[in-house]
Amino acid sequence: MWPLIKKNSILFISYVLPFSVFLILYWFIESKANDPHFVMVIYFWMWILTIGFISSGEQQEAKNKGYEFLQTLPVTDAEIVASKFLLTLVMVVFIVCFDLVLLSFFKGTPLQLKTILFFVPVNGMASLLLAGLLFIGVFKFGFSRMHKVFWAVTFGAVAVMILTVELLLPKIRPGLPAIIDFLTHISWIFRLLAVGVVLYCYYLMMKLAIKVKIAAKE
Repeated sequence: MWPLIKKNSILFISYVLPFSVFLILYWFIESKANDPHFVMVIYFWMWILTIGFISSGEQQEAKNKGYEFLQTLPVTDAEIVASKFLLTLVMVVFIVCFDLVLLSFFKGTPLQLKTILFFVPVNGMASLLLAGLLFIGVFKFGFSRMHKVFWAVTFGAVAVMILTVELLLPKIRPGLPAIIDFLTHISWIFRLLAVGVVLYCYYLMMKLAIKVKIAAKE
């Protein structure tokens, strides 16, 4: 499976790393370290990066007939799918760590900084589950169809989230400090448990994606 990971990692290097360098330069040159709105951009951009990374990889596979070529090699469908899931996991972990370091320079109150850093891994776990659903959809319905639908659904979901926050924020603003204080004081045991649950769900998605890919060939 290592050659498959090595092949797909080229996209990781050419796609994620340049964006990371650009984000660092933009963050400091434009003095965004005290802009809460830019923090939200980083949150949403993690989703876009994840979807774009998977979409670019599948687009290359479709364009170069990558899956057809892999069928001529001594690799199984399980190894092909597992390599993609594993590399996506590595990418999301990298982005989470990168965002934690970058956002640690945020110039705000201690409560703001604590809240921002708390939601980075939460956003990463959501991105991971999103990636699992995208892979299942690609293997079930094909890249072209799933690509259009998923981008539309994702941007629609982001729009609904923004509108919901805008509508609810005035109502919950008085109790918001108490909610944030409760969330940021959740025990590390429960946080690790949540990570474990998400990783297990991601593993189950990988198993389902393998079954879907095998069934699509029959």
